[in-house]
Parts: sequence; structure tokens; C-alpha cells
Amino acid sequence: MTSGHEIERKFKISDVSFLGSGHTPTRIEQVYLYIGEDCEVRVRCVEGQQFSITMKGPPFLTRIEQEHAIEEVELATALMAGDLPRIEKDRYSVAINEYSFYEIDVFHGANDGLIIAEVELHPTTNTLTIPDWIESEHEVTNKPQYYNASLATRPWSSWSSEERQP
Repeated sequence: MTSGHEIERKFKISDVSFLGSGHTPTRIEQVYLYIGEDCEVRVRCVEGQQFSITMKGPPFLTRIEQEHAIEEVELATALMAGDLPRIEKDRYSVAINEYSFYEIDVFHGANDGLIIAEVELHPTTNTLTIPDWIESEHEVTNKPQYYNASLATRPWSSWSSEERQP
């Protein structure tokens, strides 16, 4: 189990060509059991093998998060196969320095074409390093429609061209 507060910043980026061939993605699928204004509850499947259930607080710069591994594979598999709001993505991890790394999410399915770079900040330092491949004006941290729970219920493919501008 992990719990605590997470402090994260999110940026919309246009491509992942900066990754090169040295990065291997992790496949992630998430279904949402509950999505409300005050919290969300999701089941995550990583590489078709590891399952967890997570509760997160409202989507802001700092949010509460509690995560538990799910040992009952049959239950987790049934939830993943059900008709629940979902997202699918490949995640790449890119180290920026010895203290921080970015998670690059390349979405698939109804969110195909969307790429989000996210960095989780250390709670005591909150120091943000923005690499060259991120344009700071494309920050979407305070735009709830870019959060995974929102993308599960109102996917990127349904947005107008104006809505797609960060």
C-alpha cells in the first residue's frame, strides 16, 4: 500500500521523438469504478499482470492518493473486462536528474494522439526542471479535462480543435 500526497505538474506535448530507441514503454490500462468531484477510484492493470486499486482526491496540483495491490487476479481481470470508463496508454519514464523524472503517457483508443508529460515533485523541495522538449506554455496541470478520469468519460477524440489547445 502506498498513500500520501502527490504534487505533480502536467504538460501536453506534441511528439515523443526525443525518446529515441533506448526507451521501452510500460502498457497501462485503467478502468474507473467511481468518478466524482471530490475523488476518483480506479483499477489499474500494468502489462496485463499487476493490478492495483487507487483512490485519488480532486485533480489539483497537490492531491491525496492511496493505492493498494489487488491479489485477486480473477476479480481484477473481471473489472478490466467490464464496460467501465477506461483509458489505455503506454508510459515512458525519462530521468531529468538524480532527483526527478518525467512519465510520458502516450494514449491509445479513444484518446489516441494525446501525449502528456507528468512530473511528480518532491514534497519538500518542489523544484521543477522543465526539459527542452516541453513548452512551458503547454502546462495543463490546472485543467481537469486532461486528467485520466476525465479522459475516460470524455475522451480526446470528442474534443473540438479549440478544446485541444492547452
